[in-house]
Amino acid sequence: MARIISALFLLLVASLTEAKNNDDKIKSQYGFVENKGQIINQQGAPNHSVLYLWNGAGLHVQLRSTGFS
Repeated sequence: MARIISALFLLLVASLTEAKNNDDKIKSQYGFVENKGQIINQQGAPNHSVLYLWNGAGLHVQLRSTGFS
């Protein structure tokens, strides 16, 4: 019984340490980040019109095929 409880506890800890948000991944990188489907629009759908994204202190720059915003 103790082994089962220990195994379940370890699985819980492992799942919590691996759970990350895409926003955290984007914010932790420097420079422009290529959009590989992780950038979403306001409705939560992937935003394929954004090719690259740069997140600065209070400034977000989206590079698109038609320009930037």
